[in-house]
Amino acid sequence: MTTTGRAIGFAAPGAPFAWQDHPLPAPGAGELLLAVEAIALNPIDLKQHAAAPRVLGVDAAGRVLALGEGVAGFAPGMRVACLAPPSRAGSYASHLLVDARMAAPVPDAVALAEAAALPCAGLTAHEALFERLRIADDATLLVVGGAGGVGGLAVQLARTLTGARVVATASRPESRERALALGAHAVLDHGGDMAAEAKARKLRFTHILSPSNTAANWEALLAMLAPRGSICLLDAPDALPLAKLRAKGAGLCFEAVFAKALFQAPDLASQGQALGRMLGLLAEGRLGPLVTRQGGPISPAAITQAHEWLATGHMLGKAVLSG
Repeated sequence: MTTTGRAIGFAAPGAPFAWQDHPLPAPGAGELLLAVEAIALNPIDLKQHAAAPRVLGVDAAGRVLALGEGVAGFAPGMRVACLAPPSRAGSYASHLLVDARMAAPVPDAVALAEAAALPCAGLTAHEALFERLRIADDATLLVVGGAGGVGGLAVQLARTLTGARVVATASRPESRERALALGAHAVLDHGGDMAAEAKARKLRFTHILSPSNTAANWEALLAMLAPRGSICLLDAPDALPLAKLRAKGAGLCFEAVFAKALFQAPDLASQGQALGRMLGLLAEGRLGPLVTRQGGPISPAAITQAHEWLATGHMLGKAVLSG
């Protein structure tokens, strides 16, 4: 096995991406060493590119090169997908060390590019729906931005795994069409008066997932929320007026997909397990397609291009680089 690897880093906040050579690390206890074959890009990458230099990337798929002590369920050569927390070197690299509890085997029917698009967005959506909101068959769920990476997967997971009524929001014809194609029963226009539209259509929601722009949408979300309902946020608004939430006896929670890894939660293995289940759904054709932009082989130029796509704020689905 080779003893050196390459990563794509940057020398200063916002600086251009460039190849860097480094010694290949050996996996420690509970870790896998992967040869990276595909990565997906995420909004967190943009934020971290503006901060201290490091190797970015939280989504990856590839093949196992080596296993650390105590790792079970994996073998050299196995195709796997994983979530890479931002507390360690990321997936913009030829090789990646990953906690085996955050990885899962990729079924033969799933391309590695599709698998790489799933971990961050998929686990965020899965945890938000089933661990934070705890939706069930009798839920009426609103997914804000139902054509995006997390939103699109939330729509699909809710439709695939529950009998809930699922409504998405969108503001452009193409995002509306995608949300409906992914399974949303209906779509509201978040570029207009969502609350008035929902009222006119007699829609009220027991559960709301708000990935972004929560502060701007807050009053509308409160108006659409059913009494004793729950709202789950992915963003972190500086301040929200909570009086109306309290008046409805409603709940507010946050989903942070890296919290389990950063704080070494005792149920960290639940992420690998959930990822495995979702990869199985992908293989069965019950999820997907996830990838809407293929950026070609992994390189500094391709990553720069993908960051430009993300920066528009209008990405539908996920952008992936492979090879």
